[in-house]
Amino acid sequence: MAAMACLMAVFFLLVLGRAYDLMILQGEKYARLANSQTEVSVEIPARRGEIFDRNGAPLAVSVEKSSIYLMPGDIRIMYGPRPPSREDLREQVAGQLALALGMPVDQVRKRIHAQSSFQWLARKVDDETARKVRDLQLAGVGFVKESERQYPNGSLAIHALGMMGLDKGIEGVEEHFNDVLNGRKLNVTRVRDARGLNLFADERELVGSRGADLWLTIDRTIQLIVEQEIRAAHEKSHALRTAAVVQDPATGDILAIASWPAYEPENFQTASVLERYPFAFNGAYEPGSTMKVFTLAAALDHRVLQPDERLDCENGRWTVGGKVIKDDHRLGLSSIEQILAQSSNICSAKIGLRLGGETLRQYFLRFGFGARTGVDHPADSKGLLQPAEQWGQVVTANVSFGQGISVTPLQLTSGVSAIANGGVQRRPRLVRGMREPGDSSIREFPLEEGREIVSASAASIMKRLMHAVTGPQGTGKSANVEGFKSAGKTGTAQKAEKGEYPDHLRIASYAGFIPLEKPRITILVIVDEPKGDRYGSQVAAPVFSRIAARSLKYLGVTPVSASGVAAVLPPVNDPAREEQRPAAPGSGKVPELRGLSMIEAMNQARDAGLRVAPAGSGIAEQQDPPAGNPLPANREVRVFFTSGVHAREEP
Repeated sequence: MAAMACLMAVFFLLVLGRAYDLMILQGEKYARLANSQTEVSVEIPARRGEIFDRNGAPLAVSVEKSSIYLMPGDIRIMYGPRPPSREDLREQVAGQLALALGMPVDQVRKRIHAQSSFQWLARKVDDETARKVRDLQLAGVGFVKESERQYPNGSLAIHALGMMGLDKGIEGVEEHFNDVLNGRKLNVTRVRDARGLNLFADERELVGSRGADLWLTIDRTIQLIVEQEIRAAHEKSHALRTAAVVQDPATGDILAIASWPAYEPENFQTASVLERYPFAFNGAYEPGSTMKVFTLAAALDHRVLQPDERLDCENGRWTVGGKVIKDDHRLGLSSIEQILAQSSNICSAKIGLRLGGETLRQYFLRFGFGARTGVDHPADSKGLLQPAEQWGQVVTANVSFGQGISVTPLQLTSGVSAIANGGVQRRPRLVRGMREPGDSSIREFPLEEGREIVSASAASIMKRLMHAVTGPQGTGKSANVEGFKSAGKTGTAQKAEKGEYPDHLRIASYAGFIPLEKPRITILVIVDEPKGDRYGSQVAAPVFSRIAARSLKYLGVTPVSASGVAAVLPPVNDPAREEQRPAAPGSGKVPELRGLSMIEAMNQARDAGLRVAPAGSGIAEQQDPPAGNPLPANREVRVFFTSGVHAREEP
């Protein structure tokens, strides 16, 4: 009995020691192990906020989809008393899941044999696929709801929107506002029974907190107009790419911004670099003659150039700093209206040099060149504006007419909008406001205060000069819109390749605003490497006209007249002085107009107190009355122009 008592005491001491070891010394470890067998923690993403255009039309929406996860250690099926072996069971489950999901068996098998306790099996599947898997009644397979991004308008505004990856935004607004759109994720602990089945709520009830919704400044209809027109221009000119920006100059709101070619959202992974590149936001390029607008605006604002001044354009050839500058138009003594309308590189360079490199650079900086625009988009770029110490005579001359400087389409549009807005520039705005989850109203983002870039008087003169570009003798006449007056500037720049400027590589553009007196929209059109016709006046200005006409009709802007074509503006100085001009220097005779370009003939006739009734285009060949005759009573001279020698836009 004593021996038995000792044995029993030893036994109980061993049991007590083991219990102490399990419950006290290793209690935490085994508690974790028990929990791992009965509980699983699943991270459930929030439903992503949606993106709308300025009028509430959906651009990017989220729909609920089922995502399927796997607990590899719990894979089994409800069998009777004689289940298959563990390995046979895994193979059978892999085959069933692969069939239901439409996946290769090897992929499913790899996930089933994984050493981790949690594996995603398939993300964001359709309802039919989820039903097939649910009907299998597999222990260790669970479901959660995730939001899938959809773009109901296909590729519309895709470079502005960007794309949604598996868990985060990629490019565009989707990336820039990723945290705002994503909301807060939900971590859920699920409890399972001995068979591995969930003991509580259906997964449809488990969603994270919703992300905020965004309202863009883009107008879906204008965006569609722009994309249709630049796509048509791309196909017609066989260009490398085309792009356009439409902005409200009064607010800075971007109404449309697009590049072509683009990609369909479902083809994002296979899209080419060219299709994915948001050229309208960060495509830095040498702008060419469109920069002359800002050179003249700076000179007028700084008062080194007078509105009624005439400059010698050197008959199309001029040397500065050992470098030769050429013009297609062989202009002599010319008004600043002629200089801009016929796009003289030489006189633009003279104006830039008169202003001085440092001062010109400071004005370019004020217009926003060489700095990011501040738009809410990750592709916002600075372009290239060389440091002041590199601005010698040659650089100053070149940048005056748009060479040796790189700008982005959005920068240039914003600069032209400053002229349209009376010299005041507003930061380009892409996102108009947001709505937090639970809120019933949109919180509008406030408009930033505008910055005065040039004086209102300088801007007013520039509007008149840019309107002359659309006149019969201007390079932008093909940009006209019937019933409206507009203002603009053509550009045709050679593209650099391996340190040289080959003649066949050009980038054509047109930038302008409409209507003239109260501009509603600013439009920039770019055609990169067009084949065949390659000047801005030929391939970009007509696209401006079509976009403007369709957009103004949509916006309900009424034409002020039915004339259809913008006329040549009177001189930019006081119109009252027109009647005080002498009929002709020293005589009241009709001047000699033959041999002059259209704009030269009109200016010469104006100085003599006459108006020209033109016919044809090119160089004046005949006139009626002839030179030397007395001034006619109706103060009109008919001039016949021939296209034997064309007045062309600058290269």
